Formats: sequence, structure tokens, C-alpha cells
Amino acid sequence: MTTYRVQMRFAKQGDLRWISHRDLVRTFERMFRRAGVSLGMTQGYHPRPKLTFPSALALGVEATDEIMEFLLAEEANSEELRTKIQSVAPEGLTIGTIRIRTMQDPKVQVCHVTYSFPIPPDRVKECQSRADEIMNSETYLVERNDGTQVDLHTNLEHISVEESLLQLSLAVDASGGTKPKDILRALQLEDLLTHGRYLTRTKVEIRA
Repeated sequence: MTTYRVQMRFAKQGDLRWISHRDLVRTFERMFRRAGVSLGMTQGYHPRPKLTFPSALALGVEATDEIMEFLLAEEANSEELRTKIQSVAPEGLTIGTIRIRTMQDPKVQVCHVTYSFPIPPDRVKECQSRADEIMNSETYLVERNDGTQVDLHTNLEHISVEESLLQLSLAVDASGGTKPKDILRALQLEDLLTHGRYLTRTKVEIRA
């Protein structure tokens, strides 16, 4: 039986940003079953669908362009597959483009992620000043709640403030490095997370 490697883009918005990564995986498993999609399974006594999320999303973060990969155990048309999966998706989960590849194609690898965060108008000027200070420095240490320190320049690529929207771009590697909340703390915007504002991951870029 021929197995295909499938890359699928999706958005997770609204109340769905509060479900954990594990619950998101279970949601997709249920969706595939309801849609009648034949998936490739893991080996062993308790086989499960092989679903891969190369860059798991943090709890409470919205996403407009995520990527996941799964194995498909039957030939399919990408648009028909997208329509079938979307028809059983819960509110807030939107299926984007689907690429059906072969098992010889490499697994997806994320290289860059981009986030946005809304800022109150009266804090834009101060935020821009701090962002410039960070970008113009060679190192910029931030202390986390557990007492450890991280240098924002470990994988920070860019910070910009456009009107009342903060834009962050981070490189992704195995070491982890800087997290979006580290940058919010450095910009003294972390308090806004407890006042109804939240991060949105707007782009997940992969290596070609």
C-alpha cells in the first residue's frame, strides 16, 4: 500500500486558543475519523495516527498560519481532502492549503515564526523606544520567572511597531532560545496578557 506525506496549513482562533497541544492533537484525530480519512498509523500494540506538529503552539496563543504533517494511506486530491476535513472542523479551526507529497520527500522543518501583539496607543512610543534599544544592542538579557536568564539575541530576528501592532520574528532551532513572552517582558508589555490581549502567531515558515 502506498503511503503519502501530507503537509497541511491551518488556523486556530477564538476560544480554541485555550485548548492544549494534546487536546489539539486529539481534535484532529477525531476530525480525521469523522471525515473518513485513511491515515498512516504508528507501529506496535496500540497504533495511533501519525500526526506531527513541528512547532507546537503555546496555550493561549492564537494562530493564523500553522502547519502540521500526517501520513495518508490512500491516494487523494488535495482540494477534495481539504473540503472533507473542513466539513468536520469545530468553530475556530480553519483548514488552509494541503500539499500531498511522497514518503521520499523530507519531513517538514520550521525555520522562522512571526507573531503580532496589539499595543494600547498610549504605550506605542515607549514600546518603540525599547524595541530600538533591543535591536541596537549586541546582547540583551531578560530574567524569566524561574530565575534563569535568556539573551533575546539568541534567535530574535526583528522587532517592529506598526501603528498599534507589535511584530516579532524569531528563528527556530533545536536549542529553543527566546520565546515571545521573553520579548514582551523586555518591552514591559507582559501585563497586557492579563487584560484581554494575546499573541497571534501569524506565520510559520519552513525550509524548502
